[in-house]
Amino acid sequence: MAAQSYLDSTRPAVRHLFDGFNAYDSIRLPSILDYVDKMGMVKMTKAENEAFLEAYQRSFDLEYARAVLAGSILQVAYLALKKYSPSPSDTSFCSKFGILTGSIAEKLCLGRRVHGIPIGLLIYDGRVQYNH
Repeated sequence: MAAQSYLDSTRPAVRHLFDGFNAYDSIRLPSILDYVDKMGMVKMTKAENEAFLEAYQRSFDLEYARAVLAGSILQVAYLALKKYSPSPSDTSFCSKFGILTGSIAEKLCLGRRVHGIPIGLLIYDGRVQYNH
């Protein structure tokens, strides 16, 4: 029941994180394709080029903000897996990735596979990549 309590406690925060993350979908980022002619050539005036580069630079700030939200979502998922997941019964698959016996990563080598990788490892790796 402790896992359900954790999920119930974190649900409002995670919903807000997902709402914030999804809100960025409505923000149109600059696209070079807006300036490509029928021959596939990029055609911009100097003013259009400067405006595009400025908007493109601002888009990095938006992507960083979105990454903060995604990293927070991964942190909540990671903690749930770390605290409440049983250890996998078969760890031979994990050893193929060079995961050490008894490590946190070994415990997270579980769940459905996405492109052949257990989702627990994807959550763990995404969280590590974001936080470090």
